[in-house]
Amino acid sequence: MSSRTTTTGSKVELLAHVELFEGCTKKELAGIATLCTEYDAPAGRTLARQGEPGAEFFIIVKGRATASRNDVVLAELSATNFFGELAILDGGPRTATVVAATDLHLLVLSRSEFKAVCRNYPSVSCRMLTVLGARLRRADDMIDAASHPEAPRHITV
Repeated sequence: MSSRTTTTGSKVELLAHVELFEGCTKKELAGIATLCTEYDAPAGRTLARQGEPGAEFFIIVKGRATASRNDVVLAELSATNFFGELAILDGGPRTATVVAATDLHLLVLSRSEFKAVCRNYPSVSCRMLTVLGARLRRADDMIDAASHPEAPRHITV
């Protein structure tokens, strides 16, 4: 991944379009922006590998990525989607592999930066719980669907 330098104001504009940060004020977004690092990843780059430790949380600004587990596509990710939070939250290994389907522009938070965001901006923590709950329900739906031979093996976020 290559990094790029952008002003805090530009990062605030990027973060304002991310569903996770919908409840944040401009001041809160500015605080979060100071913690984010921008990265560009080329198409084909593996950003997270199932079973490996995870130390970063990613927000897609531009481009598309595919999340899969055991070679089953879980989600097609695009701008404003995020991933990598579970390994950061519980310290366990990555639960999915995420590969850049196109060139990606990302905002990245380290484990300590991510935890600081959750601690300092409670609205983000509440939104994260909502999103994680929705992902768990989709996973349950996939498990239920897999018990039927005609079940689809691909769900889009």
